[in-house]
Amino acid sequence: MKRIVLFAAVCGMVFGAGAFEKIAQADHWDFSGHFDVETEDGIRAIIDHIQLTGADTLAWRVNGGSSPRYWSREENALDMAPAFNPVRIPDGRAVQGRIRLFGGGAGVDAYKFALEELGRRKLGRCAYWPYEENHHFTSKVGAWNLDHPQFWCVNRDGKPWVGRASVAFPEVRAHKLRLLDEILAYGPDSIYIEAWRTGGWTVADEYVKPNLDAWRAKYPGEEIPKPDDPRWIALVAETQHAFFRDVRRHLDASGRKVRFLFGVFGVSKTEDPLWSRKAIDWRRRRRRSCTSWWRRTRGGASCSVP
Repeated sequence: MKRIVLFAAVCGMVFGAGAFEKIAQADHWDFSGHFDVETEDGIRAIIDHIQLTGADTLAWRVNGGSSPRYWSREENALDMAPAFNPVRIPDGRAVQGRIRLFGGGAGVDAYKFALEELGRRKLGRCAYWPYEENHHFTSKVGAWNLDHPQFWCVNRDGKPWVGRASVAFPEVRAHKLRLLDEILAYGPDSIYIEAWRTGGWTVADEYVKPNLDAWRAKYPGEEIPKPDDPRWIALVAETQHAFFRDVRRHLDASGRKVRFLFGVFGVSKTEDPLWSRKAIDWRRRRRRSCTSWWRRTRGGASCSVP
C-alpha cells in the first residue's frame, strides 16, 4: 500500500493560498554508499543533491533508534560500538555498521555542520526526530535503555521488550526531553516527529505498571483488555499526549520560535493507524480545525494543537 505522510503543524505551519513550503527529509545515513558522510565535503554533497528537489527546508535526521547522529551526552553514542553485549548485537554491515556520525575524536558532528550549511544557504533548518528507539535492530537500542530495564515495554502476557522504554514512566519522558534539549541546542527552526518509524512498537507493548495501575483505577475488577480495546487505546493515549505536550513546552522554553511538525501516516476514510496502533490522537484539542485541515488547505489554513 502506498504510504502517505502528512505534515500536521503542531505550531504555526500555515498553508498560503498561493504557495507552500517544500520540506525534504534528509536521512544522510542512507547516502553512505554514495558520499563520504563522515566529512564536511560529503555533507555538502548530500545537501547539493537534495536541493535538486527544490526544497525550501531540509529535515535532518538526528537519530537512528536510540543512536544519536550528533554529539550527545545524554545517550553516549560511543557506547553503541564494538563491545559485545548479548542483548545488543553490533551492526555488522560493511558501511552502515561502521559510520561515525557522533564525533568523539572521529568523524564530524554531522547534525551541527548540516545546520550551519543550511543556514549559509538560507534554507530552513529542521531536526527530524523519529519516534523510535531501536529501528528494528538490537544494535540501535541505546545504552540508557539497556541500563533501565525497569522501564521497558511489556506485552499483555507480561513479556518485557528491550526495543522501547515506555513514556508512561516519568523517568522515560524526562530522558527523552533531555535528548530534545540537546537537539534544540543546535538551533533548528523546526522539529519534525513522525510515528511511522517506531521499531515495531504499538499499543500492544504498553502493558507497563503505570498504564495497568491507571486501568485498574478506572475499571476496577475488569479483566486487562486486549490491545484493540478502544478503552485501552484511549488510556495509552493519555501518556502519549502528555509527552507531546511536554515537547511543545520545551520548544517554547528554548527562547526561540520553533515549529513542531508531526507526520500523520496511513489515514483514510476507514482507518487511522496512528490512533489504533500508536494511540496518538493527532486531532486532539482543536479537533475541528485539524479534521477539516485536508479539505481547507487550498484556502489557507493551519492545524495548530498546543
